Amino acid sequence: MHRTLLRYGTLFCFLLLFLAGQAQGKWAYELFPPKKVIFPPLVADPWETQTSIFFINNYRQIGKIGSSFPIYKSTRQADPSQETETLQLNIEGLSYNSMRFREETGLGNGGIDLDTSDTKFGLTLNYKKNQWHGRFGAEHISAHLADGQLWPTVRHIKRGYSREFLQLNISKSFTYVKPHIGIHSIFTSRHPKEYENKHFVVFQGGGELFYPLSKTFSLILATDWQSRQEYDFFINQSYLAGIRIHGSYEDEVPVKILFQYYQGYDPRGEFYDEKRNYWGFGLQYFI
Repeated sequence: MHRTLLRYGTLFCFLLLFLAGQAQGKWAYELFPPKKVIFPPLVADPWETQTSIFFINNYRQIGKIGSSFPIYKSTRQADPSQETETLQLNIEGLSYNSMRFREETGLGNGGIDLDTSDTKFGLTLNYKKNQWHGRFGAEHISAHLADGQLWPTVRHIKRGYSREFLQLNISKSFTYVKPHIGIHSIFTSRHPKEYENKHFVVFQGGGELFYPLSKTFSLILATDWQSRQEYDFFINQSYLAGIRIHGSYEDEVPVKILFQYYQGYDPRGEFYDEKRNYWGFGLQYFI
């Protein structure tokens, strides 16, 4: 725990020093600026910071509560005819929770169990210039077994899962398309045991396609593919399609009504080595 805090504290200081240097000359800086999206979120990435609820097959639900908070922003406009260049440092946090309906049995009444609860937190440095967007993050993910997996409901043995990783993403916004690529470097993994002190790389790609139906509604299709070294570069696939309501990512973050399909290894840490194939419907919003 102390080593993790030291890493994040050191990284945080270096990022502040870098941003302070950028703020000299023609750069203007601001502490705790008003919130504005610099890097448009990756809609189909299961671990993207978001607030959402999806009802999926097999009587399950996935609820995510997450947000990002800007703590530092520097901007520069070299020429009045050019767009502003922006750097912004954010703190991000996400709670990734899975739930399921509990059948009535002799051991207890029916209801809804919290299956698992995973958390993510860290720092992201976001960049924007013209149609180009970039994001570099240093983040932590850990899994926490919840009541829905404990005996007598399910006889499942708790497994620890905790790791730190660096993530770099680049995207470009076109009129109706926003492709993205990325690479992750998992540099610390204390659980599961067979992954301790090993380094893994993840390659990421995908995009977002939308078509406006009116000033209020747009059709949207989003994909995300991740080829992970820990699974011999098996590709996890995530697809979302539906309706986007209001706004652009830069001004008003839109609400989305979506159909979701996922195929690959389970995003939840407790079940990292199990393959999943699920679909469902839900709402998504980025705060």
